Amino acid sequence: MYGLGILDDPALTEKLPQAFLETLSMVAWSGAATVVLGIPLGLALHTVSPVGLRPQPRLYRPASALVNVAISLPFVLLVTLALPLIRLAVGSASGWQATVIPLTVATFPFLARLVEISLRSVPRGTVEAGLLAGASPGQIALGIQLRESRSRLVADVTVAAISLISYSALVGVVGGGGLGYLAISYGYNRFQTEVMIVTLLVIIAFVQVVQILGTRFAARLDPAHGSGR
Repeated sequence: MYGLGILDDPALTEKLPQAFLETLSMVAWSGAATVVLGIPLGLALHTVSPVGLRPQPRLYRPASALVNVAISLPFVLLVTLALPLIRLAVGSASGWQATVIPLTVATFPFLARLVEISLRSVPRGTVEAGLLAGASPGQIALGIQLRESRSRLVADVTVAAISLISYSALVGVVGGGGLGYLAISYGYNRFQTEVMIVTLLVIIAFVQVVQILGTRFAARLDPAHGSGR
């Protein structure tokens, strides 16, 4: 059992707050980029899918395959492959700023797939009613499909955010900063088990807070479906 003395550990009292802010920053920036890229891509995939407004199998099949490849690519391998691009973009391959690119690349295809699946839940009759009323494909996509599936989209973004928190811990292995780096550099390399345990608890608490907030927001948008997937 570890006593309250671990709270006097400089690795926790000095490094932990900074590490948490770094993790929060990388999740916030990459999360924003993931939403900006993932939701439009998911909408586009749904539009050209066999059940979309403008089915285009020749376009959908390769695009869907590329998304599957991006989703299945191991994150650590992705970070390694992206190192040259990271150095070019931010001037360094270490620090939390350098993690935004691989975190975004790893997560936005995943969000796009979730969005595509959620848009399929919109009743076909609702879409057809919009077409009969003379709505354009853009109006149907933005005014009907996205609106009708908004609670599910919030749930999708919540799942993507939780994945980002998990990935942000992994980038600590390659010096990416944040809670993961603190756990590796102090908890593992310096055999300070208490640092690793506290860091893990902070990550778990962070995930729980994001999940609770996302679930409550989804429930406000649609009480019938916002309670979860």
